[in-house]
Amino acid sequence: MVSWSLNPQVIIDKEELGTASLKERLQAARMCQADGYRIGFHFDPIIFYPDWQKDYKDVVDEMFNTIKDIAWISLGTLRFNPSLKHIIENRFPESDIVYQELVIGHDKKMRYYSSLKVEIYKKMFAWIRERDESIPVYLCMEPRDIWRQTVGDFKSGREVEDYLIA
Repeated sequence: MVSWSLNPQVIIDKEELGTASLKERLQAARMCQADGYRIGFHFDPIIFYPDWQKDYKDVVDEMFNTIKDIAWISLGTLRFNPSLKHIIENRFPESDIVYQELVIGHDKKMRYYSSLKVEIYKKMFAWIRERDESIPVYLCMEPRDIWRQTVGDFKSGREVEDYLIA
């Protein structure tokens, strides 16, 4: 199993300095799949910005147009420890991600408001389901109420594990 984090190229260029392009990541995934590896993808961190819907929808489409038989997809929105804000500001002065509307979440990390996260996850989940009904999609580091509002309710951690293994 091999997996990649995916973001729109505009986010890769602005926030993921020195990393592989979206096209390079998808080409690497295709090569690994051709060699017999199962492939997974992480949309994490999903970053909110004015054109996020168009850009992330395009990435979902490009992913499905490039890779067949995806094992799983994880979704996670931007989150970071409050103590990292100053470090991010100093190391990445061009970045504005720490100046968005963020609150301290259930895990004491800076996160988007729950209503925004639910909106993002619902749209991402719908775009994925338009292309494939069966791929396990899970939320990374989100509490049960966010899961319930987006991908469904699970009674236990074991049910989540069974869902992903299936």
